Amino acid sequence: MAPSSLSASTTSTSCVSATSTTGLYLPQTYSFLTPETFETLVEGYISQLHIRKRNKALISQQLANDCLMVLTNPENTAIFNPKFRWWVRKHFVFTVVGELRILMDKKNGKPVCVREQLYDKVCYFHHIIGHGGRDKTFAAITKSYSKVPAELVSLFTKNCQTCLGHQPTYPAHETSSSSSSQLDQDEDPSPLLNSTQMFQKQIQQEHYQYQQQQHQQQQHPRSFLEESLLATHLTASTSSAHSAVPSMSHCAEMCSAETLSSIPTPMSCSSSSPLTSMLESHGHHPHPNHHDLDQSDAADLDLDQNHGLQQQQQHQQQQHQQHHQDLMAMEQQYRELAAVSKHELQGLHHALQPRQDDDDDDEAEGDDNNKEETISMEKCQLISAVADLVAQI
Repeated sequence: MAPSSLSASTTSTSCVSATSTTGLYLPQTYSFLTPETFETLVEGYISQLHIRKRNKALISQQLANDCLMVLTNPENTAIFNPKFRWWVRKHFVFTVVGELRILMDKKNGKPVCVREQLYDKVCYFHHIIGHGGRDKTFAAITKSYSKVPAELVSLFTKNCQTCLGHQPTYPAHETSSSSSSQLDQDEDPSPLLNSTQMFQKQIQQEHYQYQQQQHQQQQHPRSFLEESLLATHLTASTSSAHSAVPSMSHCAEMCSAETLSSIPTPMSCSSSSPLTSMLESHGHHPHPNHHDLDQSDAADLDLDQNHGLQQQQQHQQQQHQQHHQDLMAMEQQYRELAAVSKHELQGLHHALQPRQDDDDDDEAEGDDNNKEETISMEKCQLISAVADLVAQI
């Protein structure tokens, strides 16, 4: 809500313009922008703001006087409303220079530029920097004053006649070339759109080719012999791409050789089609429209049989590995049994060998029963030792 107005007699002694005390410039009318044009720009700037911000977007001289009245009489609650007094104390302070009271911005401590002085200050600083543009003009103003909107400075520089005259003019041929290049850019799609269109065209072409192939197959269907030979050729070609599992011992190598010998070898490539050569060897000549296999047909058949072939190959590899493990286990058992048999034979040989003792020759001949008992005990000891050895292995 806008504050109430005070009488001119009350405010004339309490507030004066900050411009009249600075002495930076003499107010004048500048040729590059008239005051009427600047006032039109100010009205346009205020009209495009929200309705709640229009009253305080620019600090007028009357509003500055009201702010000074609140600041100089802080204990007087009868003037204005509490909301306005709170807003003034939050954003402004004042300073006294002699007998003058100057309204200052509380954030940066700079004098407030009122609306009635905007034209003089903006034109002056824009002139002394040599029409340097929006950023330089705004920087020069904000070094000395506060509450000058940057959007208003931008509108001012865009309508400055001197700045408009300094803008470069392009020749006609450059303008036409730039416009033609702009049209080319508008016509040319983005790289992502190009890739998408190319992908769609490729899909349409493949779909058309597939329809043509289906139409040809309906007119000239393949015979049962062609289909069976084609499936055999694809199976052999796919199986040959997977190498066998390498062997770990001599027995495993023999097993790998026997297993791999059962896998069909790939057909040798020649200048003519393998399917055609096989059909001719059987005395069958295919239809001339599908004499050679199309790459797309072969790819479709390969994709259809790929899953089954992979499962079959995995099953063969698992069988080969299981057989290899069984052979290794049997070989280990044979070695253990051979070692046990060797130790047992050696023990029996030493047990059955006649003792060569010249001193007790007569006693040995007379004690056959004792010898047999000794041999039986030694056999039992050997058998128990062999059992312990087998358990340890």
